[in-house]
Amino acid sequence: MSDSYQFFIVGGGPGGSVTAALLAGAGYRVALCEQKTFPRAKVCGEFVSAQARPVLKRLGALAEFDRLGGPPICRVRACPQRGRPLTAFMPAAVGAFPRAIARDAFDQLLLDRARAAGATILQPCHVTSVARNDAGFVIETTAHGALAATAVVLAHGLAQKGDLSPGWRPPPRPRGNSFVCFKAHFENLALADNTIAIGGIRGLYAGAVRTTDLPEDGDGRVGRRCYSVAFAVKQEMLARYGSSAEANYGQLAGGNPGFNAVLARAQRDSPWVASGPWDPGVRTLYREGRFFVGNAAGEVHALVGEGMTLALAGGALLADTVVAAHVGNNLSPGALNAIGRAYAARWHAMFGPRYRAANIFTSCLIRPFIADAAAMMLRLFPTLLDACVAHSGKLATVG
Repeated sequence: MSDSYQFFIVGGGPGGSVTAALLAGAGYRVALCEQKTFPRAKVCGEFVSAQARPVLKRLGALAEFDRLGGPPICRVRACPQRGRPLTAFMPAAVGAFPRAIARDAFDQLLLDRARAAGATILQPCHVTSVARNDAGFVIETTAHGALAATAVVLAHGLAQKGDLSPGWRPPPRPRGNSFVCFKAHFENLALADNTIAIGGIRGLYAGAVRTTDLPEDGDGRVGRRCYSVAFAVKQEMLARYGSSAEANYGQLAGGNPGFNAVLARAQRDSPWVASGPWDPGVRTLYREGRFFVGNAAGEVHALVGEGMTLALAGGALLADTVVAAHVGNNLSPGALNAIGRAYAARWHAMFGPRYRAANIFTSCLIRPFIADAAAMMLRLFPTLLDACVAHSGKLATVG
């Protein structure tokens, strides 16, 4: 095998691209393999919290992110199934507020930064297996044959793909915890540019936010406001609501008056995209030379809008942990295991609270009785909603 790397990264989404950019920038030989040709549609709420900004600044991507993204978001509009909506302000220290950005544009921006940093980009290229040998790993690919690497970073999205070992099979799926997700772009939502709306009905939660503007379409319409509408529905509810995106969208609009007010005049401007089954939760962070980032490390409920930010921050955390180990080119099994332990410990300390907060908030919103009780409490004590927003990770940071 003529092509050998120190780090081979599977997946060109936010987690994989950030890891590739920072490791390549630190002098490591890095290859990133992405099976899809960009741009490609992908289910994503498209919300990026302010805590992503320091990572984007390190990549030299912050100015382009601000140019491509939607307007700053400083309010959350929560729509319980019954009763009037509640509003909270994003807690801001100094600097900036969150923004939303079209996922295809964001993925391309980050992949370009990885390429500019010196990472070898293999795209489109599908990894069929990752097998250990005495020297590290042999990675079988569809476009480039067998490649070699000392360590592997798995940033391939859904956890069902596992570690790509030959013959790997997914474990039994937890009963009652699987979701199916849908996303499309819309125009004409009744939603302020500075606000993200969230709402739910039994077994389903949704979010809507102003994202990257739609381009000129030939009819002379320029700067059309575009909104991302995404929702997740428990798999067991599909038999009740219907299996299509439109059927579940109709259930949401008909069952939540507050959210329906946002959607009343909406016009869909893109096809629906879907993904799943999807099981929120923390996964493996490291195993014998394999590092996991992004959704492969842990899938957070989209309700809190932290998925892309956690992928960015997790990729940066892994790269920084490698560099901080001061092992240089000595990526021995012992050195990798030490890096893996440090990465896992730091990851749990930094991100664990957000996963727990997301589980709590989601459980409340998709259970009408609990949501009604929580809404009553929040109306009596309005500052509690601000505290919930802060606890979910939405603290603005210096941009």
